[in-house]
Amino acid sequence: STAEYGGKRGENMGQTKRRRERLAAAATAIPAPEDAPPVQKKPRAHAISAIPAGPRVFVGNMPRNIEEDALREFFSTCGDILDITWQQPNGEFKGCGYLQFADIPSATAAVELHSNKLWGRNLTVSFAKPRGGSKVSVGADDVPTCKHCGVVGHAAKSCTFGDNPADRFLKCKSTFPAGCSCFHRRFIVPLRRASHGFEATGSLRDEGRVDVGLRCVSSALFRSQSLRHNTQVLLCFGASNKYVEVNGSLVRDLRPDEANLATSIRSAEPWDSEVGWRSKETRGIALHDGGVMQALNHALSNEPQGQAKVVLLDSSSSAIPVEKFCRGLVSETSAAEPSSNSNLIVVLGDDRGISTEAEAEVERLTLKHGSVLHRVSLGGDVLFASHCIVLLQHYLDKHVHQCTSPEPRRYKSSQTPGRYLKHK
Repeated sequence: STAEYGGKRGENMGQTKRRRERLAAAATAIPAPEDAPPVQKKPRAHAISAIPAGPRVFVGNMPRNIEEDALREFFSTCGDILDITWQQPNGEFKGCGYLQFADIPSATAAVELHSNKLWGRNLTVSFAKPRGGSKVSVGADDVPTCKHCGVVGHAAKSCTFGDNPADRFLKCKSTFPAGCSCFHRRFIVPLRRASHGFEATGSLRDEGRVDVGLRCVSSALFRSQSLRHNTQVLLCFGASNKYVEVNGSLVRDLRPDEANLATSIRSAEPWDSEVGWRSKETRGIALHDGGVMQALNHALSNEPQGQAKVVLLDSSSSAIPVEKFCRGLVSETSAAEPSSNSNLIVVLGDDRGISTEAEAEVERLTLKHGSVLHRVSLGGDVLFASHCIVLLQHYLDKHVHQCTSPEPRRYKSSQTPGRYLKHK
């Protein structure tokens, strides 16, 4: 019964308490030998990296009501603190955070303050562990390698690629499948009736077919679980005479769905706005004045003289089949240096194709910059612009150069859907 169970439970608890008291008394009754060394408490382990990954420091065991001014004052003798990041999962401060110092000596001085008291609490101070980067061995030291830009010396979280508006492309080191090195791919997409000031939450089809342009951006930049870091899209809005450049190596939190793309592209800032370029939401997305020809001139001007090939997609029988064009790229590379690949600038037509006048202007600009114009055919069928981009990327990957893809997610089991193993 319930009463019997409650009585037995109370009796067992009493026996346990008395047993603990007897053991404690027996332990104190045994005297320690006179020559026994004093008992010392084992200090808590403090994980300090032997080699700092950078001027970033982790600070733990802070009072929950700590103020930023007090923390800066505590570490003022170490050096300049550029930034403080509070750890606040679910919006609640957990008493720890990160300090970004100006240099490694300042961070080293801060780590030496480990276990010092602030507002009555012993702080835990250590070099921040590198996150987002792997490590390579350089002599006896471990130095992180950035998984984003590939530069040795910093982790991906502290990568500065993109701080300069001239940063637009990242080339991989692969030469698969034909021995050709990585090269730039630019796609110029005209939207004759659309304006860059379109309503991102409205009907994109009714906004001059902005939906077509967004699908082109998705087709050019996205592949399974990654973005193409060697690809750029120039989306030309004919109604407002503006074009927006979108760079696969720089964009943040961009997803292939039309709603996300529309919001990001609609928020593009002028290209010379440093604030707009560095903003997390709009980094890698820039607004320029001009139309298709200005976009082409911009693309050619940012390439070394004669180092870019301009491609016009043409369905006529006189155009070069895409596979033959790819074989020509491989032959040129084999005859020269593997690193001398020509970058590609692909000009697509709008819903009316490419007019004779526009084609003549494209050829004039191409020759002006010392480049070569190629008319390439994807077959006799009339295709959507986004399908043309997918096919061209496919043929370039298959016959000329394919960038290294990240390892796909490995799921633990069918009983834990949505969970995957982290790569080591």
